[in-house]
Amino acid sequence: MLYKDRKLCKNLLKLKELIEKNIKERDLKMKEPKFLAVITGIKYAYTRED
Repeated sequence: MLYKDRKLCKNLLKLKELIEKNIKERDLKMKEPKFLAVITGIKYAYTRED
């Protein structure tokens, strides 16, 4: 399961970078994400530094 979590987090970070890039390039009036989350159906949670 941890492999899938790492892959999900990696894709989530790519999405964040894409949003930030589009905000800067297109001068959009939206804000950058304040936090990122991966929601799973199991009974554990953890926090990552990135």
